[in-house]
Order: sequence, then C-alpha cells, then structure tokens
Amino acid sequence: MTFSLSASQIQNFMAASIEFHMRGEVAKQSIQDKHLLKMLEAGSKPFPGGKDKKITYRVKGDYVGAEEGYEGDDQVSYYNPSEIREASIIWYERHIGLTCTGTELKMAGITVTESDVKYTMKDQKQAAATRLANIWDDKMEDMTESRSRSRERMFWADGSASTKDVPGVKYWIVDNPTVPLVVAGLDQGANTWWRNRARLGIVANLANAASQVLVDTLQFEYRQLTRYGDKPTTLLCGSAFIEQLERELRARGQYTQTGWSDTGTLDVSMGDVNFKGMRAQYEPHLDDIGESKRGYWLNIGANGLCQMHMDGELDKSHAPARDPKEYVIYMARTSTLAMKCRRRNHMGVYSIA
Repeated sequence: MTFSLSASQIQNFMAASIEFHMRGEVAKQSIQDKHLLKMLEAGSKPFPGGKDKKITYRVKGDYVGAEEGYEGDDQVSYYNPSEIREASIIWYERHIGLTCTGTELKMAGITVTESDVKYTMKDQKQAAATRLANIWDDKMEDMTESRSRSRERMFWADGSASTKDVPGVKYWIVDNPTVPLVVAGLDQGANTWWRNRARLGIVANLANAASQVLVDTLQFEYRQLTRYGDKPTTLLCGSAFIEQLERELRARGQYTQTGWSDTGTLDVSMGDVNFKGMRAQYEPHLDDIGESKRGYWLNIGANGLCQMHMDGELDKSHAPARDPKEYVIYMARTSTLAMKCRRRNHMGVYSIA
C-alpha cells in the first residue's frame, strides 16, 4: 500500500520535528604522532637566562699528548693540554595566540568574566540545551594542537626558515658532515669529532631485499655510532625506510606456525621492527616533508639533543587586555626555548635510494 502526503502535511512535519544531532567532543581527524616533540619536551631542562640570549657549554675532542720511550739520561718532552672548546647556542622566544568574540561564546551558552589577569568562563544553567560541542574547549584544544604541530616542524628543521626559529634536528644532523660548516660555534670541517654520521642514497629496494643491504649498512653504522662510548637512544623513520626494513626481514625469514606477529593465530602481518632493542618508530612528519625514505638515529637526552627552556617560561599562559572599544578576547601561550647538543658523533642520518 502506498501513502502520499499533501504539501500541507509535509509542511506540518517539518515544523514539528528537528534533525538529530549527536553531542560530545569534536572528533579530530588529522592528529599524528609526534615522537620527536614528545621526547624532547619530556626531557626539557631549565636555564635562568643569559647575556646576548646565549647559552655556552664546553666540549673537547682532541688529545695531543703522547707517551714516549726513554732510557738513561735521554731527554723527554712535556706538553700543556689546551683543547677545551666553547660551544654556544641561542635561546628564542615563541608565541601562539587566539582570539574570539564574546558574542561567539554567548551563542554557545558561555558567560565571560574579566579580571586584570585572566578570563573566567562560566556555562549558563541551560547551556546544554543549545550546545552540541563546547566551543571554548575546542578553541583551546585547537591552540594546543597547533602549537604542537608548528613546534614539531621547527624541531625537525635547521632553523634557516626564520631567524626566530629554534634550530632543530637538521641543524645538528647534517647531510654532509665533512664539509666546513660552523655548528654551535665550532667548525665541523676542522674538528672530526664534531660531526654526525651520514649515509644517503643507500641502494636498497624491493629487488635486492634478500641481500639485506639496508640492514647490513645499519649494522656497520651502529658500530661506528657507539665508537666513542655513547650510543643513540631512538630510531625515527619515514614509512618507506621502515618498509624496506620489513622487506629485508621477510626476504630472509619464513612464516612460523603463529605468523610474524606471534599473536597465537596465523597472522600475515608483522610486528614492529627493532634494531639493538630500539623500535624503528614511524615519524609521520618525515612523510609530510617528502622524506619517507629517511631514518634518523638520535640520542635524546643530556648527551645528545636536549630542549632547554627558561625557568618559568615554558608554555606560559597570557590573557592580554582587550581593546576597550571591542569585546574581543585574547589568549596566548609563550615559551623561551633553545636546543642544545653536547655530542654529535653518536647520531646519524640515513636514506634509501
């Protein structure tokens, strides 16, 4: 049986009903892991300030003395060590701020109370009746995630994009460590101990996966990275770099009864690839900048890359006074940051062709 509705009936239904809208937190669609940022911020160290925005520290790599043989009244020599060098970095000020109008918040059922130092947000009693998502919470989340994204980009870059950016990984870990280049005040060309490792364009691909070219190269490189008594702490990679490691592992292995992932079922997937106990972690940002074929062996910590922050100036919140002619709210966060590296010779950059 078929029913037909008149125009007046349809109009009546439209006036008497509403769409169903789900409430709750906004579903974020594009948030990626930021392993480098997470590790650097977890180990951030404070500093008190400093003249000319400079932080200095001492490094040493040359030992020029030598033991010598003697007999009877042979003359012997003496030397006076003077090989300490000063490395220096600069601290930078960073800002992110957002703005919104009081009208926007009122429409979402939020009342704003102003004071000299902050804004206080209070929900109206029946705010839930008109709200599908908390607009203020979303704005604050947006600022936090935007800050994290921009800082992740900065910490991977070399600082050349802006004189106000903190030089990051690519400042310390360069593609050609043998050329004359001043890094933190020291010339890597003249000081072999002030160099990272680099092997780019490694000829490793699907066709030669069984030859384990990439695995063999990393095995050799890891030995060199541990040559001076320290070692990398993390391996951050683009997707193609990890894929080649997986290909080489599969090409020289065989499926077990439980599969590669050892879940108790015949699973054709593969667990995470590890090297010397370090997981080859996928760093999405490398894909974003067209470097999916790269991997970075880094030391994050006191002897390697370390974020520095001025004491009391890390993600400091601000509520700037609004223009009295406009009911516009301003919120900001600032940080005073630097990145220090005490040693470069136990870190490296690698890529496949």
